[in-house]
Amino acid sequence: MMHIHVQDQTLFVESLHFTARLEGGLLVSLVDRETGMEFCRPAASAFPLDFVYMNRESVGAEPGCAPADGIAAGTCPSARSVMVKSLSPGAARVIYAGNNTDRELFIRLDHETGDLCIRPSGQSTRRGLMAIRWNIPFVREAKLVLPSRNGIEVTADRDILPPLRCEWPSHWNAQLAIAEVGHATAMVHCEDTTYKYKALNLLREDGLSTLGFESEQIAPLTDNRTAGGVEWRINTYRGGWQAAADRYRAWMENTYQLAKKRAQRPDWTRKISLAVCWATTNPQLLDGWPN
Repeated sequence: MMHIHVQDQTLFVESLHFTARLEGGLLVSLVDRETGMEFCRPAASAFPLDFVYMNRESVGAEPGCAPADGIAAGTCPSARSVMVKSLSPGAARVIYAGNNTDRELFIRLDHETGDLCIRPSGQSTRRGLMAIRWNIPFVREAKLVLPSRNGIEVTADRDILPPLRCEWPSHWNAQLAIAEVGHATAMVHCEDTTYKYKALNLLREDGLSTLGFESEQIAPLTDNRTAGGVEWRINTYRGGWQAAADRYRAWMENTYQLAKKRAQRPDWTRKISLAVCWATTNPQLLDGWPN
């Protein structure tokens, strides 16, 4: 049976394919039922929700505050209180009430797919709020497969200049991210059909990776004080990253009727064997390509 159980500041999640635990709203454990593989980790330096402002300043946990239950010692999100509240056997809220910001995670289980669905939102007294970012710290063993900048694979022994921020859809090509551990995968994705702006963040520290999923607001942002609106889904799958990606592809095919649209293409489009993309607009590049 799928359910969300609240005990003090901790949420325990039981789903079809995984179990999960959130401490003060931070996802610190995600275990695939079939393989027993763990994907997430406790992280003293991570906070579940960051605000991102127009100048790209990120405001999350701040040093020197008295910690609330479930929040790492020595950090505080400008919060007076952190409240974890059960709404039903399949839903809960985590509310961070602060001096200058209020933030919330609405958490639910999708009983059709078994997905754990998380919708971040918040408001700030400071103007120029651009986005709210939901952070997930992954275990060292996790290999991240990101459809960003034509594909990025992240492992603990591979150097990537942090931090990396990829905006959807120009640099984050599909609204998903996949983690592989052993013979299991976990995918975070969203099924947004309103074309809301998003971004994927990668933070690396001592070989450990944290992914941040941003929900961006529509301009103008100068006087904006609110953020949110995107629901992120997380689930585990048996096999490599292709198993998770196949589910997202099937959703895309069905939602946007891609097979029907492909059938309307002229015949010559099925005979394309080479495509060239380049950053400049100098046509002489094409003249020199055959050489």
